[in-house]
Amino acid sequence: MKIRLMAGRLPENENEIVLSTTFFDGKENEPKIGDTITIDIGKRISEGYELIGAPKEENETFVKEQTKTYLVCGKIARPDFETSNDNYTSGVTLLDETKQITAKTVDIGVISKNVRNLYKDTEEIADNLGLCIENAIGNKTYNIKYNTYVLAYKGVNSSNGFNEMLYSVCGILIAVIMVGSILVIYNSFAISVSERKKQFGSISSIGATKKQIKKAVIYEGAILGSIGIPLGILSGIGGIGITLKIVNDLLKPMIESQSLNWSLRLIVSWEAVIIATILIGLTIYLSVIIPAKRASKISPVEAIRGNDEIKIKGKKLRTSKFIRLFFGIEGEMALKHLKRSKKKYRTTVMSLMISIILFISVSGFVGYMYSGFNMLYKSVDYDYSIMLYNVDTEERIRQKEEVKNKIENSKNIDKVGISETIYCYTTLKEEKLDANMKEAINTKKQVSDVFPKKEEGYEISVYIKTLTPKQMNEYLKQIGISKLENNQAILINYVNMLMTAKIEGNITSIKEKDDFNVKIDKYIEETTAIENEEKTFEIAKVTDKMPFGITNMDYPNLILIVNEDTLNKIGNSAYTNIVFTVKNEEDLKEELKKLETTYSSLGMNIINIKEQIQMQRNLKTIINIFLYGFIVLISSIGIANIFNTISTNIALRKREFAMLKSIGMTDKGFKKMLNLECFFYGTKALLFGLPIGVLICYLINQGFGNMIEFMFSLPWSSITISIVSVYMVVFITMIYSSSKIKKENIIDVLRDENI
Repeated sequence: MKIRLMAGRLPENENEIVLSTTFFDGKENEPKIGDTITIDIGKRISEGYELIGAPKEENETFVKEQTKTYLVCGKIARPDFETSNDNYTSGVTLLDETKQITAKTVDIGVISKNVRNLYKDTEEIADNLGLCIENAIGNKTYNIKYNTYVLAYKGVNSSNGFNEMLYSVCGILIAVIMVGSILVIYNSFAISVSERKKQFGSISSIGATKKQIKKAVIYEGAILGSIGIPLGILSGIGGIGITLKIVNDLLKPMIESQSLNWSLRLIVSWEAVIIATILIGLTIYLSVIIPAKRASKISPVEAIRGNDEIKIKGKKLRTSKFIRLFFGIEGEMALKHLKRSKKKYRTTVMSLMISIILFISVSGFVGYMYSGFNMLYKSVDYDYSIMLYNVDTEERIRQKEEVKNKIENSKNIDKVGISETIYCYTTLKEEKLDANMKEAINTKKQVSDVFPKKEEGYEISVYIKTLTPKQMNEYLKQIGISKLENNQAILINYVNMLMTAKIEGNITSIKEKDDFNVKIDKYIEETTAIENEEKTFEIAKVTDKMPFGITNMDYPNLILIVNEDTLNKIGNSAYTNIVFTVKNEEDLKEELKKLETTYSSLGMNIINIKEQIQMQRNLKTIINIFLYGFIVLISSIGIANIFNTISTNIALRKREFAMLKSIGMTDKGFKKMLNLECFFYGTKALLFGLPIGVLICYLINQGFGNMIEFMFSLPWSSITISIVSVYMVVFITMIYSSSKIKKENIIDVLRDENI
C-alpha cells in the first residue's frame, strides 16, 4: 500500500490506527499519538447513491452503521489511495485474518514468484473463484489491477504486441551494433598488422620463429587492450553519469508534481563491465591473431617485398573503356590500384559500409521512436482544463455560469473554449461502417469489444457537444460552412485507437445531407427504469477537424457538434468542459485556488495540461539525449575508423606516389587520381551499405508493427546525410593524408625501404 510512517509505529491489532497527515489540521483538539479516538463508521448518501471519495454535496447525508474506538499509534504520509487533499482524510488499521471479513470489498495484493505468466495465472484464479463478468458475446472483464511499471521492468507486459516489438526491434539493433563494432575493431587491427608484414619479414629473416611473431603481435594487442579497455569503461561510466545528471534535471518537474522524492542514480553493472571486457578482449585477440598467422606463413623475402599483398593478373586489372573516357588516365590508374590491392580496398570499403549501415539503422530506430511518441502522445492546443460534472440544480447552474464568466473575463487567460456534452449512442449497419473500420472490427478483438454487434447493427458511443456562440462561428469558418441550423449536426468522423488496436481514421462512411439517428438514455423520474429517446440529425458537414479544446484521442466514439438550442431541447448537459491558454501562470494558479474554494460544491476537476505536456516534452528530450548521443558515438567510431583506414593506406604508398611523380605526373593529375579513388571507395560502400541499411530499417519497422503500425517509407534524410557524409569524410581524409606526402622529397622517398 506504499505506507510511509512519519511518526510513532504501525498498528499491531485491529483496535489501533495510523492516521494520514491530512487528518491533522493544527486544531487544539486534534489527537496525539497515544490518544484514543471514536469514529462513526457508515456511508455518505446523496439522492440514493453512495459517495466514495467525492466532493461534499449540499444534500448529502451520513448514515451511521457502527461506532469504533481506536488507539492512535502513528502518523503516515498521505497514501496514494487518498486521492484528494481537501475532500477526505484516511487511516489504516490492522486486518485480523482469523476473523470473518464482513467488508463488501476486499483488496488482495499478490507478489508472484514467477511473473512471466502472471496475467494468465491471475485470470485463471479469478475464473475459478467466479470473480469475473462475462458479457453476451463471451468476453470477460476481470477486476484485477497490475503494477504495470514494475512488471514492465521485469520484461512482462499484458500486450503480446509490446513484448514482440521490444524483443524484435532491440534484437535487430543490438545485433547490428555488435557486428558493426566488432568489424570496426577488427579492421583497425587488421590494417595495422597487415601493413607491417615487411617488419615481420625482417624479424623472421634474422631468426624469429612463427611462434615468436605471433606472440609479439598478441602482446602488442594485449598492451593496447589493457590501455583502451579501462579507458573505454571509465569513459562509458563517466558519460552515463553526466547524462543522468542532465536527465535528472529534466525529470525534476515531473517528480515534484507527483510529490515524489527520487532520482536516477548511476549504478555500475559489473556484469556488463565483465561482458564488455571479455567481448572486446576476444575481438582484439581475433583481430591480431588472424593477420599475424598470415604474416608468419609467408617467407621473409615475400614479406619484405610485399608480394602477397599485390598480385598482378592482367585480366583482373582490365578496366572498362568508359573509365578512361569519363575519368581519364588518372581514373584508370585509380581503379587499377584498387583492383591490385584488393585486401586494402575491401577493408576500406567495409569500414565505410559499416558506418553507413550503423547510421541508417540507428537513425531509422530513432525516427520510428519519435513517430510512435508523437502518435501516442498527441499534444492538445490548450494549457488548462476544468471539468464540471452533473450540474443540475438551479443553484449549481448559477454557480457554473459564474465560473464560466470569471474564466472568460480573467486577465491571466488568453484563449477560452467552453463545451457542453450529452452522452448517447447510435447503431450503425455494416454498410455504414468505413471499410478499414469494418475490417478492424472483424479481425481485432480490441475493436469488436468497443463496437459490440447487436441485431440491428454495431453499437457506437456518440458525444453530442455544443460550443459558445463565438467559438461556434470560428469553428464554422474553419470547416467552411456558414451556419448550423436547428437539428443539424457536424459529424467529427475520426478515431485514434493506436494504443489499443493500431488503427486510426474514420469510423463511418456517412456523408453530408445524410440522416444520423442517435439514442439517448433517460431515467424515468422516481424509478430506476431507463427509456430510450431517439433523435435524428441532418449531417451538415463531415470532418476530422476538432474545435478548440475538444480532443478525441484513443476514445472510440463519434462526436456531433450542434447549436445551443438543439442541445438544450435534448436535455441537461452531462458535463461542462472549460479549457484555456495562459498568459500569467503564477497569478492564474492563485485565481484557480480561489475559484475551487468558492465553488467547492461544483466539484471542479482542474487539470494542468501544460504541465503534463511539459513532462511529455521532457520525456522526448530524454529520449533525444540517449538516442542522438548514441548516433553521435556510432558516427564518431565510424569516422575514426575511416580516417585510420585511408590515412594508413596513403601513408604506406609514399614510394608509389613518388615514382608516379618521378615519371611526370603533375600535382593536378595526382590530386585527380586520389579524388577518383575517394569517389570509387565511397560509391562502392554506398552501393552495398545503403540497401543493407534500408533493409534493417524495414525489419525495425516490422518490429514496431507488433505494437504500432507505421507505413514504411525510405529514410531519405538518413540516406542523404550518409551520401554527403561518406564523400565528405573520405575526401577530407584523403586531402589530409596527401598533404603530408607532398612535403616529402621524391628521391628520399624512393630510397626509403619502408621498413
